[in-house]
Parts: sequence; C-alpha cells; structure tokens
Amino acid sequence: MYLVTLRGHFTAYLASGPPGAKAPTGTYLSLVIDARTFRGLDSGLAPRRPPVDLASLGPFTYLHW
Repeated sequence: MYLVTLRGHFTAYLASGPPGAKAPTGTYLSLVIDARTFRGLDSGLAPRRPPVDLASLGPFTYLHW
C-alpha cells in the first residue's frame, strides 16, 4: 500500500452529510492506494498532517512542487 499525503486547500464536495451542511475542508488530504492495482482504498481530510512518523511506515519520499 501507498500512503499519499498532500498539503493544500481541499474541499470534499462529494462527501455525504446532512442537507444544507457545508462540504468538509482540510489542509491535508491523505490517500491510501493499493500498490498492486493503484485503486484508492481510503481517504481523509485534516487540518494538520497525519500524526505518524513516516519512517515507521517504510521507505518514503518528499515531493515538492
């Protein structure tokens, strides 16, 4: 599996919620991707980066745009 975490300004327009509720927003978007099929398995928005030491998950790379 891959954990991809992006920093930016994100809005989950397709998220479900009560009628009239605003779409969730966040500064960090995290995606869990199946390494074999590249299918998305999970995702989430948060105001802060995930509280996990990336080195504890295996090899990682920072990509800067």
